Amino acid sequence: MVKEMQKDVNVLLLKQQIPFMLNVSHYMTDLVYTLYYTIKLQDDDDDDAAKQRHILELEGRKTLLSDEIYKLREQFRNLLNQSSGSIYGMVEEDNQVIDEDNNTSQDILRLIQQFKDLIDEELLQTVRDTNILLITELSKQIPERSTVNIHKLNIQLDNCLYGFLNLVTFIRKIPLRVDNKESMESIVNVIKDELLLSWKIELDLLNCKIFNLISKNEKIIKLFQQYRSSLSSATESGTMGEQSDSSIPIIKEDSKTFIELISWLKDEQVFGSIVL
Repeated sequence: MVKEMQKDVNVLLLKQQIPFMLNVSHYMTDLVYTLYYTIKLQDDDDDDAAKQRHILELEGRKTLLSDEIYKLREQFRNLLNQSSGSIYGMVEEDNQVIDEDNNTSQDILRLIQQFKDLIDEELLQTVRDTNILLITELSKQIPERSTVNIHKLNIQLDNCLYGFLNLVTFIRKIPLRVDNKESMESIVNVIKDELLLSWKIELDLLNCKIFNLISKNEKIIKLFQQYRSSLSSATESGTMGEQSDSSIPIIKEDSKTFIELISWLKDEQVFGSIVL
């Protein structure tokens, strides 16, 4: 009975690791898109050697973070697919968790620790440094461009980093063994209904703000226009490449074109051959 109770307690914590890791992945992905946007704000026509080196440094940071996302998702998939103590071996029936593979509490404890270990100090530092770098870089653009949208993006980046660090710190402090089920339920509720929920809202806002800015950036949209024109030239069905800059601010209002823009960004501009 005690072992079964301990297993139920552990499962409560284990199940919260999945949405947390998914949101970490989404957060890092939007940081990469924000890096891409920041790079496009730079004057790449300037022959100044220092400015060109700076652009290369930003490109290097984007590549580094993209690689980290790939590694994190691969490790996450591997954990989910483990046969011993796998989460796929747990199904819910009448709100009760049933362990079909007779997984032991030790199996579940091991999985919980492995999930925790996915966010190691190196990854934590990379995410923190990238977030701070973006705020610094975007702040340089505010006086020149006089836009409140970039300022709002900076605030959102700050909120997302704060939520991320809060969650990581809280989860790391949770002991692997909590004998009282009510105590673990209380801990899980804090993660699910407070920390994770509020962070998810901030991440959704970050996603909206960065793609809103991307969809209005002339340099990015001109590249997108050229891409669409190259695809449609054979069939003579594409006209976007001939549109004037006045069409740029309203691209997000055309849902079909906006979806095409997102796909183009992911496949052709930001992640390329990296399979996420």
